[in-house]
Amino acid sequence: MSLCVYCHAIPYHALPSEDEDGLTHHTDLPALVRSSATCKLCELLLQAAYTTRSKIRQEAARWLKFERLPEGPELITELGPYCPGSQLFTSDDDASSRGRSEAKCTFVNNESIKPYLYGGWWSRPCAHTGTGTENLQLIGLGVRLGTSPRLENGEGNRSEQCYLRGTQLRVRALPGTPATTFIPGRARTVSSNSKLATRQMQSWLAECVSFHELCPVTITRLPSRVLHLKLTPHGWQIRLVESKGQFGKYAALSHCWGSVPLSTLTTHNLAERKRNVPIATLPATFRDAIELTQRLGLEYLWIDSLCIIQNDQSDWQSEAPRMSDVYGGAWITFSAAHADGCNTGLFGPMDREPPDVTPDNVSLGRLVQGNVGPFLVDSPNPLEHLILARCPLVYCTVYEYQGQRSELLISQDWMPASTRRSHMPYVSGGFGRPVDPVGKQHLLTRAWTLQERLLARRTLHFATDQIYWECNGCLSGEDGSQFDPMLYSMDMVIHGQRLSHSDCGHPTDGPGLSLTEGYAPFDQKSRGRWRGGWLKHIENYSGRKLTYESDKLDAVSGLAKQVATAVGDIYYAGLWKNHMIEDLCWRTYPVTEERMQVPQAHRYGRRLCTITAQSSYRAPSWSWACLNGDIRFMPVEYSRLVA
Repeated sequence: MSLCVYCHAIPYHALPSEDEDGLTHHTDLPALVRSSATCKLCELLLQAAYTTRSKIRQEAARWLKFERLPEGPELITELGPYCPGSQLFTSDDDASSRGRSEAKCTFVNNESIKPYLYGGWWSRPCAHTGTGTENLQLIGLGVRLGTSPRLENGEGNRSEQCYLRGTQLRVRALPGTPATTFIPGRARTVSSNSKLATRQMQSWLAECVSFHELCPVTITRLPSRVLHLKLTPHGWQIRLVESKGQFGKYAALSHCWGSVPLSTLTTHNLAERKRNVPIATLPATFRDAIELTQRLGLEYLWIDSLCIIQNDQSDWQSEAPRMSDVYGGAWITFSAAHADGCNTGLFGPMDREPPDVTPDNVSLGRLVQGNVGPFLVDSPNPLEHLILARCPLVYCTVYEYQGQRSELLISQDWMPASTRRSHMPYVSGGFGRPVDPVGKQHLLTRAWTLQERLLARRTLHFATDQIYWECNGCLSGEDGSQFDPMLYSMDMVIHGQRLSHSDCGHPTDGPGLSLTEGYAPFDQKSRGRWRGGWLKHIENYSGRKLTYESDKLDAVSGLAKQVATAVGDIYYAGLWKNHMIEDLCWRTYPVTEERMQVPQAHRYGRRLCTITAQSSYRAPSWSWACLNGDIRFMPVEYSRLVA
């Protein structure tokens, strides 16, 4: 199905934002209806227009934000329940007293109504990409029905009060096309083992090394033992080598061992492994890690079970304390996030099942079931893309930008309004609650992997839905979704530990800190040791699983060592001398609690755990480490302390 002349001519790079005069599309609504029979994009635009019109007619509960401008109408923005500043209004509350009169809207005849297009313009989250209007990027495409291009003449709006309804369609650009400079959305690959996925991983690594000022590029000493990958005339040869203090770039694997016995290094096969490590004898995750190491141009790989002698207690006692240095010095870490064992594989299944909701939907709190984007499949022709869609999709191949053809994918997916005048950062936590896209993956529920994630320079997470890239500069998904990179940054942990009491605890100005979901806008400055700090990580760590509960403190000892060295503080069984008052204010958290930005909305949800005491001594009773189960810290307002 080809595009009509109007859709073919849409200037995506120059679309007005929703608060500006809209871009004229068809001559009137009946013309759009007729064109929808032959133009797929017109069909999507018509569906979006009808959806908006049905909302105007309905007196349903809505999450709204009110903004009074110095000049012009009052703006009412539709948001999700977790968006900063949003309030819930229903038909029988005081929304009507604010002048809301959508349900009383009188629709003029369709021949007098025209469709007008606009774009959702958001700012980039990464600091190195520039500032100002050139830093804006297009996330979505919206349509407004009205009698003129002006916002106040749109359906449901008035001269004194206008709604910003957001964009109903999502815009994505195919890789390698000029439009990727201002459209961050992408299509995921069907397989993380594909050529397309490999090119994406190589691109992430190259960008991080070249442009991310916060990401170290120093070459460190190799671990005591590493796997050496060498290409010979007979193929790849893998053998274990003693590094003897040699410097070099290496990859490290973070994985779950699982219940099935796996290939390990022992005193019995040490000499043999130094001569050759037969790839065929290794579990699938190890084989995939070796293959990916080769694709990224590295020749050394560290895997704990193959580089530490497992039946030699003295070797384990020597190497275990160095694991924090291993992950901290690795050029890149591979996280088998989805896998529950070594035989599952790093890349996962070839045909991934899509999630019910996108990460953006989770952040907004508007869970649209079955809302999934398009997928890319390897094509025999590297200049072409094969597209697999499980949702209504428009594939635009004719959009001209900078004198070259750009290929766009447009599908149904709502996002709140973000304008050129008042734009939000496109990052989870900037428009909703912060979301950790890999936090619920199997590997990330294990206690030992917290410090592995925090100490790693850059990580490729292989999750059930897509690949995620994480470093100090950004946390991104294949689909272009962005997350706060400071949530799991060692720099942020150390920064929080250096804060004085006046900068910790509960701030006396502003909205403060919340122990529950839905608070803390992305740009809020005062977050003490919560946002990416020690307290937040220990809260997360307390709910993770341990095979041996005696490891409760050992599994974060490497992290504590790094913090103590950097800050010069003294560590006491999970608490810090310079922050002792704040660290002592913890409580158990056996069931989920949720507070949204409406009165009396503190809700208790599912049970997380059963709190139990330590079976044998591992920590004093005043330490959170004395219990098994989830805990939360209580904010302290130091200005109220009298002694």
